[in-house]
Amino acid sequence: GVYTFKIKTSLVGDTDSTNNELTVVRTIAPPVGVPFFENCNSLRMNDFTYDDVYPNCSYARLLTEGGNTYIHSSHYVCPYSSFTLPQIGKIRQGDVFSFDYKALLHYQLGFGSPLTGPTNRFEYILIQASTDCGRTFEDIHRITAAEHTATDVFVKTTIPLSNFVGQDLKIRFITKVFEPISASWVHFEFDNFSINTGILTDIGAINVENLAFACDNPNQSLKVRIKNFGRQTINFATTPTTVTAKITSTTTATLTKNLTSGTLNPEGILDVKLDGFFDMSALNSNYNVTLYTALPNDAIRQNDTLKRVLKSPIEASSIGLSLPLLERFDSTATPRNWVSGPNSWNISRNTGIGGSNNVYNFVNDNTPLVSPRIAAIRATDRFSFDIKLTNYSAANDPTPRNWGKCFVEVSSDCGATYEKILTINSRTLKTGVWTNLAGPLSNFVG
Repeated sequence: GVYTFKIKTSLVGDTDSTNNELTVVRTIAPPVGVPFFENCNSLRMNDFTYDDVYPNCSYARLLTEGGNTYIHSSHYVCPYSSFTLPQIGKIRQGDVFSFDYKALLHYQLGFGSPLTGPTNRFEYILIQASTDCGRTFEDIHRITAAEHTATDVFVKTTIPLSNFVGQDLKIRFITKVFEPISASWVHFEFDNFSINTGILTDIGAINVENLAFACDNPNQSLKVRIKNFGRQTINFATTPTTVTAKITSTTTATLTKNLTSGTLNPEGILDVKLDGFFDMSALNSNYNVTLYTALPNDAIRQNDTLKRVLKSPIEASSIGLSLPLLERFDSTATPRNWVSGPNSWNISRNTGIGGSNNVYNFVNDNTPLVSPRIAAIRATDRFSFDIKLTNYSAANDPTPRNWGKCFVEVSSDCGATYEKILTINSRTLKTGVWTNLAGPLSNFVG
């Protein structure tokens, strides 16, 4: 559609009314459909925008050399340069975004030496995506100098778009070189932008699962969560896959698991317990974990590797936890070696039983609160706690609500696996009333 905006000003005593009104006409183009392909030679390039992030600094433009047209990002006067593709959609299941790029040295008057060796000259190429027509952007991929493929030809990069299925996208490029600019002299060329399906086989690591946050364990196991980003079911019997974790800290270790049976559907998630153990007994230490998957004919390598930093407890997990154990959460600080996910469990003052403090979770689904390791369970021990639901829309209404469930789980292997011992349905509780619940621990004696 075509939109006309008339902007007027009115100022008492204005002596020149000729500049009081401005008319701006904007044509809003519909999203470009998928599959999408642009080799920078078509009229569709009119929908590209240049230097929208740093308009007074950077310089991106169309350039033609030897009959080939591409986008050239110059860094003669500014460390940044940017350009944005038109809105494209709707993204389909299995769609990926790909493009070709080349880094050049000493670019001038249409000529440049290809960057063919290791370099620290450019800082990054950042690719971002927007689902709200360019109002906000999120990072979806970054290429640093260390990750740049040293070659004198265009390099193809492919990025999965599985997080944007059903949405329209604007994709933005930002290039950055190190300062001073004269010490870098790196410029970039981009070509052959594409959004299309065709990625049948793609698997990647997405998280470290259920590591025992509060255990200082000399025999710590590890579970990795992987995802099938492709469009076809992966049969591990015919397409064996290896999942690996490399851990570095005070000691190093490599844990692996070969998947040779079972299947994983498109968009499916699988938790893989790796074979072997590593020593996590060093207190107050960072453990650097690099996870990666190895699948034959994997179409996208960028999502195969994931890095995480795990931290062991500040003090030995058995300190202060002799039985019988009682934790009232009466301090305003989280008790030692209790761990929860980000922005989930908090200590609230003067709202617990008898006006004491309590720990609470405010509508953060599936976020656990993990206790320290407690040893050793006796034959007569049981686990008990007080629970209350609060209905903020009707605080004085005790009517049970069908809001969901709460689970209590126990691990006897330092968090490698958990066994559910209690399921609490919200409709069995009165809101605003503290209820004491208990679960047996007879299966964990010793």
